[in-house]
Amino acid sequence: MAKFCTACGSYVEEGTTACPFCGTAMTVAPQTETVVAEAEHYVPDEGIVQMFFRYDNRLNRQRYHLRGIALVVTLQLIFFLLFFVCPEIGIRPPFYLMAFFFIPAVVANGMLAIRRLHDLDRSGWCGLLLLIPLVNVVIGYEMSYDKGTDGPNRYGPDPLEGEA
Repeated sequence: MAKFCTACGSYVEEGTTACPFCGTAMTVAPQTETVVAEAEHYVPDEGIVQMFFRYDNRLNRQRYHLRGIALVVTLQLIFFLLFFVCPEIGIRPPFYLMAFFFIPAVVANGMLAIRRLHDLDRSGWCGLLLLIPLVNVVIGYEMSYDKGTDGPNRYGPDPLEGEA
């Protein structure tokens, strides 16, 4: 079973006396992956809330892209209805109605980014780098094209383990 350092969370080979990354002595048994992940095998998300509004697991590239596309298409359909269909039938949609749909979409996109960063074995706080111009291009490229870590990492089991 994979072990992780209690100080820095890095992967530690079983039987190692010190963490190879931070140098912390392994006098106490290292943290196991079951403390971080509740299941040893990846369990796919069920339902809209788990798919879009959770941050505690990993998300591979394919699921990240498909869910991002689903968010964009849904938001475009809603805005199309608000701006083109509603005025045709005599209803003028208020501005706050846009925010009612836009804000949850932004939050869901942030949650997807956090889970994708977890698959790359990075903290979700790295998602704040997406707010910095030019840096967001590099981080976005990595999130879109870099393969996630093989096997379990400190954020959970590998989402590709059951696929072949």
